[in-house]
Amino acid sequence: MGHRNRGRRAADQWAREGLDQLLQQHIEDARQLAGILRLRIGKGVPLVFL
Repeated sequence: MGHRNRGRRAADQWAREGLDQLLQQHIEDARQLAGILRLRIGKGVPLVFL
């Protein structure tokens, strides 16, 4: 769990530092993906990466 919080803190810091808009969109996309993955794992849905 500590790694997840550290990643969030890093993403928050990058967003605050005003990096370019494309990078900020990538950060937001990664946050959304992480939320979806946590939800699926929490519900016991298998993850398959091709």
